[in-house]
Amino acid sequence: MRVLTFILFMILSSCALVQSNISSVKKSNDFFLCFPDTDLVFSKLDLEQKLEIQSQINIEKIARNLTCEDYANYASGEENLKRINQEELDKKIGKCRYRGEPCRYD
Repeated sequence: MRVLTFILFMILSSCALVQSNISSVKKSNDFFLCFPDTDLVFSKLDLEQKLEIQSQINIEKIARNLTCEDYANYASGEENLKRINQEELDKKIGKCRYRGEPCRYD
């Protein structure tokens, strides 16, 4: 019985630890302000709620003087996946990166 109680306690406490950045935009980190779609709760909101939160995010970005330039070198997951797929396709068809040189792949 103690084991069952302990497992139930762990499950409930782990759910309580999961917090969303949308609960307090003022306390959220800069990364969330630049990329709010990375928050699972934000991505599940309907359009009206997203617009309301995005308005709060814009106000907070202005208050912090945040331009998101620090994150300019982060490529999206979709871009990374396209690049990886293209590299794999190039390997399969034998396409070389440089003309006049033998094909070498890492």
